[in-house]
Amino acid sequence: MNLSIFKNIPFKKRTACAVCRKTLDKPLIEFPALPLTDILVQEKVTERMGFADQGLALCPQCGHAQLSNIIDTKVLYGPAYSYRTSKSIWVQGAKKGNDSFVSFIDKVTEGRIFKTIIEIGCNDLYLLNSLKPRAEKLVGVDPVLKGREEELSDGKITAIGDFLENIDLGRYMDSESTLILSNHSLEHLENPRATIERLLAVSTDKTLFIFEFPGFDSLINDCRFDQVFHHHLHYFSLHSFVYLLNELGCELISHEVDPHYWGSLLVAFRKTSKKEINQLQSAEKFGSERILKNYDLFKQKMDITNRYIESFRKEKLFGYGAGLQLLVLGYHLN
Repeated sequence: MNLSIFKNIPFKKRTACAVCRKTLDKPLIEFPALPLTDILVQEKVTERMGFADQGLALCPQCGHAQLSNIIDTKVLYGPAYSYRTSKSIWVQGAKKGNDSFVSFIDKVTEGRIFKTIIEIGCNDLYLLNSLKPRAEKLVGVDPVLKGREEELSDGKITAIGDFLENIDLGRYMDSESTLILSNHSLEHLENPRATIERLLAVSTDKTLFIFEFPGFDSLINDCRFDQVFHHHLHYFSLHSFVYLLNELGCELISHEVDPHYWGSLLVAFRKTSKKEINQLQSAEKFGSERILKNYDLFKQKMDITNRYIESFRKEKLFGYGAGLQLLVLGYHLN
């Protein structure tokens, strides 16, 4: 593999909020030379590479948090990208996250059988295979499946290895009974609003949407700024996601938080004909002061941890379980 793509990594600047489109101010927090994660290569690395400046921006209008710098997907998700639901180093965590998602689906749908279930960003089809008894047909859309569609399709599941914008999704949908899923993919998209708009354009008010993504509420409340990294372009709070639903003419049906898997936010929603939708009063909007205060607490925690490790410098230290995010933890531990 040509490792030169990981040197002097180019990126483009985000200038407008991905939710409300308001012009963004400069980043609230800067992360200079933040290391890439989720990348594993066979070649021996002999020089410094895999770093890019990053920043976390906050929209004052809707409270949505997003990365300031967008790295090319060829760098982030090329041949060296190692995170797959059933294959990653975090295999058990990823599977448990999917299982929690299925539990939320069961709660919201109360065991309903659908004509069609469609998953956007289906990865290796782990989730859809677990939902086979819940639908007459299932469709998985993910560009990582390109070239493996025939191998992965089995008569009940149809695998589509392409980007959503290249697909006529309407031909797979049933107007009365379709469930559309997105599990930990929305945060990776450069323009999640456009993706949801595209899905709404081919859906009806009977189409049910259930999404899961890392929650900004949990990140702030738990002071987990080590969860900010290059692959996750967006950090939706309940407030910013409901703000987006209001703008797109949708209503929130149900939501909950999975504290054990990225502090994930699980949401169910649908189109509505209601003239006025305002569900924001029950969702906290995080301001810059609160975020910076908790970021300072996070840095203090990292400093204490670092000093604790330093106190054992003369001893032999052994570490077990080097997860894919270890580089970011090392970055904050200096």
